[in-house]
Amino acid sequence: KSERGLYAPVRNASENENVATIRQRAGTSCPCAQHSWCLENTLVSHKKYCSGLMEGFQGWGNKTVAKERKKRHDGAMDQKYRTILLFGAPGTGKGTQGHALGELPGFFHCSCGDVFRSIDTSTELGQAFLQYSSKGQLVPDEITLRLWKARIKHRVNSRDFRPEQDILVLDGIPRDVNQAMLMKDMIEVLKVFHLTCPDRDQLFSRLRSRALRDNRIDDASNTVIEKRLATYDSISKPLMGYYGEDRICHINALQHPAKVMRDLLQEAVPLLD
Repeated sequence: KSERGLYAPVRNASENENVATIRQRAGTSCPCAQHSWCLENTLVSHKKYCSGLMEGFQGWGNKTVAKERKKRHDGAMDQKYRTILLFGAPGTGKGTQGHALGELPGFFHCSCGDVFRSIDTSTELGQAFLQYSSKGQLVPDEITLRLWKARIKHRVNSRDFRPEQDILVLDGIPRDVNQAMLMKDMIEVLKVFHLTCPDRDQLFSRLRSRALRDNRIDDASNTVIEKRLATYDSISKPLMGYYGEDRICHINALQHPAKVMRDLLQEAVPLLD
């Protein structure tokens, strides 16, 4: 029986089926079953990788494609990514600037929000995330980082993120010194961009406007905003001390967004060389 026929159940599987069921129905183990990425990520990702892996086969013939994909898959497991971090209090525009920077060649943006929004809650890891998020509790670092690693590896294998030529742009992660220490073997932090906004009235105005625009009325209260800013001051700010002043670039976030981007690019573009 040819490999192409053997993996037809994977290509034709319903997105409601879990990976284990598909492998059982296919009558064999997935060639990447030993990797936690395939087991923890979404079924769509698994199908994209595994069905693509089989496209290079005619029976047991040409294995070049399979070897190349497996090499890429394995490489995503242990590569240390060149990274720049976006820091700043809520309302300073980290997401806006990160998204814009990620649209430029040579940069790939990944926010903590992107990671959480992409979770497949039918998986074991997704269920672990829901245990905390559904109660409004902070997700433990171990779960957050497992989700982040799975997301990044998926984007590497899909070639959306090409670490051999792209710089990873992170915002919202690491969120504190403990996460930074846990991630030190995963990322090589080249630069930390600190978006500053010393005018608290401006931050309040921005956060209130954003909450109302997104129809999150509760988040528009002064009490909630003050709590978010206090959390940033006590937990996130010490990160700058961890990375050291020599890697930090302070940028005035009260400027027009285009001017903020100009200042970012002046420091970020040379890192591509």
